[in-house]
Amino acid sequence: IEFFKQAQMAGINYYQDASDIAVIYAIQGKWEKAEKELTDILMYFPENRIIKNSLGKIRLSNGDYKGAIEVLSSIGKKSDAETWSLLGAALLSQNRWREAERSLGKALEYQPGRIDALNNMALIYLRTGRTLRSKALIDAVLKKDPDNESAQRNLQLLVIEDSKTASESSRPQIKD
Repeated sequence: IEFFKQAQMAGINYYQDASDIAVIYAIQGKWEKAEKELTDILMYFPENRIIKNSLGKIRLSNGDYKGAIEVLSSIGKKSDAETWSLLGAALLSQNRWREAERSLGKALEYQPGRIDALNNMALIYLRTGRTLRSKALIDAVLKKDPDNESAQRNLQLLVIEDSKTASESSRPQIKD
């Protein structure tokens, strides 16, 4: 922390080493240490988008969706696909469909072929009954990456949803 304080006083905004340390902690499953490392950096560089994205990823990976939404929403000008995609994923995890769809749409504006955003958008479409749109996105992902596990899971969910819909529509309608 002393290093960052001195760097900030000197006008140097170098934070990559500490960010890398936080990632190593996260990989080791030391979520609290990783989060503390990034939070400490933010004390000295409070508007740093890269650090906030890293903290958002850690919180998202750790199941702290509200915390991820909080830190990612605090980024002033969200001008990159990663921030929007992470925010969309956190909102999706909270079943905040419309907000998640808007965020993922922004991610796809910045980076149209972004796989994680396409997968999450397909899941939103599936959960909100827009199965044709969901299928189109899943197919697009699998065309680019046939081994993509998220797309394969989404496809399985789509098949289950389609079979539920088909069985419900084939039931005889009983009138009173």
